[in-house]
Formats: sequence, C-alpha cells, structure tokens
Amino acid sequence: MSDQTMHRPLISVIVPVYNVAAYLRRCVDSIFAQTYPCIEVILVNDGSTDDSLVICREYERLCPNIKVIDKPNGGQSSARNAGLKIAEGEYIGFVDSDDWVTPDMYATLYGLIKKYDADAAQIAEIMSRGKVGRSLREGKNIKIADGRDAILENFMYVFTHSGDFSICNCLFRADIVKNISFREGKVFEDVDYKYRALAACRRFVTSDKVCYFYFQHDSSTINTKLRRKDLDLYDAAEELYQLTQSESYGHISAYGRVKKARTAFTLLCRIAYYGVSDEFDDPRVLIKRLTAEHRANLGTLLKAPLPLNRKLLALLLAANINLVRLPLRAVRFNRRINR
Repeated sequence: MSDQTMHRPLISVIVPVYNVAAYLRRCVDSIFAQTYPCIEVILVNDGSTDDSLVICREYERLCPNIKVIDKPNGGQSSARNAGLKIAEGEYIGFVDSDDWVTPDMYATLYGLIKKYDADAAQIAEIMSRGKVGRSLREGKNIKIADGRDAILENFMYVFTHSGDFSICNCLFRADIVKNISFREGKVFEDVDYKYRALAACRRFVTSDKVCYFYFQHDSSTINTKLRRKDLDLYDAAEELYQLTQSESYGHISAYGRVKKARTAFTLLCRIAYYGVSDEFDDPRVLIKRLTAEHRANLGTLLKAPLPLNRKLLALLLAANINLVRLPLRAVRFNRRINR
C-alpha cells in the first residue's frame, strides 16, 4: 500500500442486494473503478432467490476489501442497517445494486468535504437506461449550507420543489450516519433518514456534477403500477412532517406541511402514468379517496414553491384523473418506443 493510500480515510460503501443478478456486476465494478484508493464495499444479500449471492461470494473471494452479509429478506432498510453495523470507514456512502457510479464519484465527494470542511457532500444524479458513463458537467455550481437550520431549509426546499431525497448521491461522516437507523419494513425510507442525517451536520456542500446513474428499468419501483406498499409514502410523509413541525427557522415546518399535503397528488400521478395493480379490489374506490384528499389539499399545493407544470397537473387531477391519464400514458409509450 502506498503512502498516498495510507493517509486517505477509508470510505465504506453499503450496497443492499436483492435479486439483481443481471445488474450487480455493473454496479460493483463501477465502485471498484473508483479513483479514490481506500474503499471497502459491503454487499448485503437480503435473501435473494436468484444468483445474486453467488456473485457476491465471487467478488468476496477476489477482492480483500469486499465484505458480504447474507441475511433473510427484510427489505432495503434492513439491509442498509446491517451494513451500517459493520462498516469501518470514516465516511459512508450508499449505492443501490442496479445503479452505477462514475470512477471519480467518491474522489469528488471526498474532495468537496475536505475543501469546504463539510460533514457531508452531494453530487447530482440522473436516471438512465444506458450503459456506464462518465461524469457529466464539470460541477462548477457549488452550494454550501452552513448550520443545521440552513441545511434543513435548503433540503426541504429542494425536496418540495423537485422531490429529490436520495442518499445514494451523498457521502456522510460515519459518526453521523452510524447513529441513525433506517425505518424497516417500509419503502421511501430515505426521506426521513436523510433529514435526520443532515440535521446532525454543521456544513453540507453540493455540486451539480453528475456522477450517479439511477437505472430506470421496467421493474423499477417507479416504473410499475401502484401497489399497496406504495402507500407507505404516507408513513414517510408523516414522519417528515413530525420532524419538521418542531422547527421554527425559516420555512422548514411549512415545507413539511406541503410534502404531507402532496402525498395523494403523488400517488394519483403514479396511477395516471402506470395504473393500479390488481392488489386492489376496486381501483375506483382508491382513486376516489385519493382525489377527495387531493382536492382538500389543493390550496396548499397551489401556494407552495412547486414548478408551474406541477401546479397545472395538480389542477387537472383535482378535476378528473382522466384529463391527464391519456396524455401521460402517451408520453410513456413514446419513451418506450424511443429508447
């Protein structure tokens, strides 16, 4: 090991793995292609029924800085919590096992933390159906949030405006995130986890450099008909709402109310675009309930800092979901045939 490598702090990257044999090698190879020299990768096999565990063991035999945890299926939150327990790095990142990162992602994140004396850093991410790519944009747009209040207000504004709550494009000091657990048994667990992590930071730096590629395939969570577990969004919104209501700085608590009010709107958009799974006996009852709730919250959404196109969509959905169902599905069809 070189002197240059020895004085670099270890970064632990936690990768929850569940039935992703078709994509796992691309993910792990992209992490091992990092220009940052000191990385341990923790692959947490969460009860996979395909060849995912076989692939994990293959990497474990070949790479001394690979750790493999094999556990019964408990969901992504459970897998991440298991990885956090054994992570030895001074900094911790998360990558989903069907996604991939550019070779300079962790060098970029660590460089931002060191240059700006921050506790956490974030780069940009994009959705992709393509192959492994290089960094997009030079990352000249750097933003620094100083102090807990400013960090949380910035996060809530961005989250309210764009819906971005990912932790996979971030790097955190380990002593911050190892003290926080993901809510288990639910989806959308990143939402309140990231809030809690940022609440413990004194400085947070972000760059618009794109280094993380979120793989959007047909079986992705966001690319399927609405399922019962998608209603866990209510739990995440309520959790975030409760966290924000104790804040008196700026618009943090107001943003929390907006995100809670936006829940039915988000679910209706999903239904309009993809439909409802057969897990629901009568989709019409669900749509009627969500529409009534959305109408009750419409005033809050129209006053919120949402993009104009979102407000227009909110108005149309409040009138009738069929006004947007055909246009949205036409967009979806066009995207499918132009991949």
